[in-house]
Amino acid sequence: MLRRWREETVTWVEAEYGCRQWSLMPFDEDGYARWIENRWTVMAALTPDGEPVATSTLTPHADPGFWTAEQLAVPAAYLRKSTVSRAFAGRGLGSCLRSWMVSCAARQGAEVVRANCWTDNAALLAYHLRQGWKHVGTVTVDTAGVLLEVRAVARDDLPVHTQGEVFLASGLPLNRTSRDRNPGTPSQY
Repeated sequence: MLRRWREETVTWVEAEYGCRQWSLMPFDEDGYARWIENRWTVMAALTPDGEPVATSTLTPHADPGFWTAEQLAVPAAYLRKSTVSRAFAGRGLGSCLRSWMVSCAARQGAEVVRANCWTDNAALLAYHLRQGWKHVGTVTVDTAGVLLEVRAVARDDLPVHTQGEVFLASGLPLNRTSRDRNPGTPSQY
């Protein structure tokens, strides 16, 4: 499933935006297996009994060479490999999932959440900026990368709850009672 979503995303990003981010890097089965084993990767479904339709990973580890010593001194989590099945794109699920991951990071002590994207991925950069992320630098490590950061804030207002290890976001946007809102946390990002 993760491989299929990634392949869909690679095809879409390259066709729609002309960016080859992810297409030049092979699918890292071992990496995903480690992230899943460490419980850093979550799956999102639209209903409690529904199939997963999105995924994201939040780790405590920075990509080597991307961040300065000063930046690394700040407690942070690193958002990676967020993907929504193309069949469910455009419903706000990716934005909700990212917001939830940022909230989880805050609950676990991160002051900021960081991400990076290729410099030629203008659409992904614009998406992050619209979501309140800040462009905090650009580096050249393997490829040129835009460094992004957002303040980690715990939120109780997200239309999500957890069921076991699956994140649920039903009928975005939702107006749910406070008893139904449980932002949960992935295990020790």
